[in-house]
Amino acid sequence: MRRTAQTDRFGGSGASRGGVRLALLIVLAGFGLVAAAWLLLAERWCVLATLFIATATIVAVATLRGWGNAMLATTTVLGCLILMEGYANVTSPIDVRPDGVVMHPVLGKAPGGTGLLRHAKFKTLTAGTIFDVTYTINLRHQRQVASAPQGPAIAFFGDSFTFGEGLPDAETLPQVFADLTGRQLRILNLAFSSYGTAQFLRILETGRDDDQLAPLRAIVMQTALWHAERTGCRRSFVLDAPRYEMADGKPVWRGSCRDVFWFRINRYLATSAFYRNFIEPIVARPTKADVDLYVATLVQAGRIAREKFSVPTVVLYLPWPEFAQRADVTDADIMRRLSDGGLVVINGFLDRRNFPGQELNIPNDGHPTGVANRARANLLVAGMKDILEGTKAP
Repeated sequence: MRRTAQTDRFGGSGASRGGVRLALLIVLAGFGLVAAAWLLLAERWCVLATLFIATATIVAVATLRGWGNAMLATTTVLGCLILMEGYANVTSPIDVRPDGVVMHPVLGKAPGGTGLLRHAKFKTLTAGTIFDVTYTINLRHQRQVASAPQGPAIAFFGDSFTFGEGLPDAETLPQVFADLTGRQLRILNLAFSSYGTAQFLRILETGRDDDQLAPLRAIVMQTALWHAERTGCRRSFVLDAPRYEMADGKPVWRGSCRDVFWFRINRYLATSAFYRNFIEPIVARPTKADVDLYVATLVQAGRIAREKFSVPTVVLYLPWPEFAQRADVTDADIMRRLSDGGLVVINGFLDRRNFPGQELNIPNDGHPTGVANRARANLLVAGMKDILEGTKAP
C-alpha cells in the first residue's frame, strides 16, 4: 500500500508517467521552436511558440499533481489562443523589409542605408509574391525622385503611401508628379513608412531639412484620418515617433510616444499577431482629442511653412468614411477645418468605377498602386495650377 501511494504521488500508473515524459518532451520541443523562431523568423512565431510551451508545461504539471479538471479548463483556453494566434500568423503576409532602418533622434526612425534597397512581401500559405521591388535611397536617406537638380522645390511629406511602399521608383506619387510637371521643379520625397503628421511638423519645427528645402515653391502633405491614431501614439509601430500635446490651443512637442504608459503596454501586446491585426485597430480608435491634435499639427505645420518659407501647404486628403464614422467625425468636417486653418485642401478620393479593370491598391497589401498615384498626381497638378505657375500667394 505504501508503494502504491508513493507511485500515485509521483505520477500514478506507467501510462501517467509516460504522459509526463511526453509533456516534458513537448516543452523541450516548444523551447526549440522559440529558438528557431528567433533565429529564422524573428518574432513572427514567438508568441505562438510561447503559448505552446505554456500549454505543454501546464499539461506536465497538472499530470504530475493530478489536477485533471484544472488542466482541461486551462488548456482549452490556451488552445483557443493558439488557434487564434496561428490563424493571424498564417493569414498575415511575410514582409521582408530592407536592412538599414535606424532609430532617428528627430523622427523616430528613418532609412539608414543608401543606394538600392530591396523590399519583398509574400503570401504566407501559398508563398505567392505580393510585391518584390527595389527602392533607391539617396545620400540624404530619402526616396530618390528624378527631377530638376536645382531651383524651386516642392516637398512631399507623408507615410508609406507617399514614400511608395511596394512600388518601383517610377510609380511613387512624387515621381509621377515630377513627370507630369515635366521635371521642371525640384521634387523631394521626405515621406517614410509609419510617419504621420507628427514627423511632418517636427521636420519643419527643427529645421533639419531647411538646407535642401530652400528655395521652396510649396509643400504637399498626403494624409488621412488614420494619422490621428499615430499622432495620438495609439499604434504600436510609432515607437519613437515625436509626441505632441495641446497647450494653449497649439501642439507642443513632448518627447516621444515611448514615454506614454499606455503605449508601452500596447507595444508589448502587439507582439501578438492576433492582437496586432484584430484587437489593436479597435482599441487604437482615435478619440476626439486625437482628432483635434491631428488637425492642429497640420495647421501648425502650414503656419510654419508660411512664416519660414512664404509658401502654401497643400493637403492631399484621402477620405475614408467608415474610419471617420468610427472616430465620430466626417471627412468633410476634417477638410473644412484644415481649409479654415489656411491649408490648400485637395480631395484625393478616387471612384473605382472610373478605373475599370485596374487596381487602385496593391492586392493583399493595401498600398496605392501606380494607377492610383497617377490619378492623384493629376488631381494635384489641377488643384495646384496657380501654385505651379507661381501666381498664388501662401
